[in-house]
Amino acid sequence: MPTRKFIKSALAGFLGNYTSRYTDYQGYWLFGFFVFNLDRIEIDLLDSSVAIPVTPLSFAAEFAHIKFIDQIHKWGFDLMVIRKAILTIERLARRDGLVNGNFAEGFEIQFSVSAASDIGNVYKSELGVFVAPHNPAFERKSSRFPSEIS
Repeated sequence: MPTRKFIKSALAGFLGNYTSRYTDYQGYWLFGFFVFNLDRIEIDLLDSSVAIPVTPLSFAAEFAHIKFIDQIHKWGFDLMVIRKAILTIERLARRDGLVNGNFAEGFEIQFSVSAASDIGNVYKSELGVFVAPHNPAFERKSSRFPSEIS
């Protein structure tokens, strides 16, 4: 097992993985589905209660839990090393950005994750990401998601 100082690296890996294009909902990047309804949410990453994701936000929480556990294991940690892990997603300032080469209005979203180890150390990582509201006219659907049949 790696030393606990690498927990911070695992957290950074989790955020990069979680905010990537591979985090999609119905074939589109997940976060655009709820950016307008977002102020600030906190997700307990150790909550293993199985919930059926029925909304983009509940899907985001369930997927965060799965990705966090996966990243901790990829770094070689036993989950017993982590006593508490919280992901905070917060909408910040409105700004313009690019979505597949098109200008779009959106928001800066701050993703922050913190984890407390079994010996009491707290590790943190943050990542800011531009998120525009979901718009299929500008977004490309993931090839992993089946196309609708007409």
